[in-house]
Amino acid sequence: MIRKPISGGGNSFLNNSLTSILEKESYKVHQYQPVSFNNKDWNAPSFFEYMKDFHFFFKTFPGRIYRDIFWNYTTINSDIIKNYQVHVKNKRYEKHRLLVSTADSLVKASCTQAGSPKFVYGHFMIPHDPYVFLRNGQLKKITIDQIGKKEYEPDAYFEQLLYADSMIKETVRYIKSHNKPNTIIIVAGDHGFKDFNKVGFENIFGNLNAFYFPNKNYSLLYDSVSPVNTFRIVLNTYFKANLPLLKDSSIIVSGEKNTIISSKMKQPAHTPSSPNQ
Repeated sequence: MIRKPISGGGNSFLNNSLTSILEKESYKVHQYQPVSFNNKDWNAPSFFEYMKDFHFFFKTFPGRIYRDIFWNYTTINSDIIKNYQVHVKNKRYEKHRLLVSTADSLVKASCTQAGSPKFVYGHFMIPHDPYVFLRNGQLKKITIDQIGKKEYEPDAYFEQLLYADSMIKETVRYIKSHNKPNTIIIVAGDHGFKDFNKVGFENIFGNLNAFYFPNKNYSLLYDSVSPVNTFRIVLNTYFKANLPLLKDSSIIVSGEKNTIISSKMKQPAHTPSSPNQ
């Protein structure tokens, strides 16, 4: 069911302080991401597109029946129902592959675009669930005998993580060889492995954050740097913005428990100049 934080969060990708600063510096901003609704730079379905319909459908009587009761029919041992589930899952897997391949192709195509300086944001739905890729990049195919069996997610996640690792390396190599020599590259995850209500829940805060600065000046970086300070460091390094660094922290609201959980950040190897760190 769509909620304001989802649509508001998606819109914040398109309109935020960073993009405003860059546009004032004559940068062209490209948003190759499937999160925001009505994103003119994205030519594939949105990851949250289904929420637009559910927002209204779930408020109707048939919608409530579908949401609260219909799932019971998926547990019936019937070949007709299982074949339908196979069709639905394989279609979902194909859509997920489309989201990943579209982002990859758009980011690579931007490397040869001439003109004014540009900021390219590519959002890859990987290793995000559903875990549809094998380590060699092939798409998994669901068969009827797999329906009703709970797949062990950490194993499926690890298979897709191996593919994500090779894909990141290949995309970064492409950017470095086809884009301008002064291109800054940032590889960052918006969250780690989501495993609600299970051991290792804190892994959700372990998101990747890697930098490539063409001038090799990494003096402002530190071991526990998080997305909170990612672009403050970039702006301080390349635009002399002198922005103070903020406290690295993460918070997630668990929908199942309706609780707020704070991260336990590791202490940095050395302390930045900001007194708030």
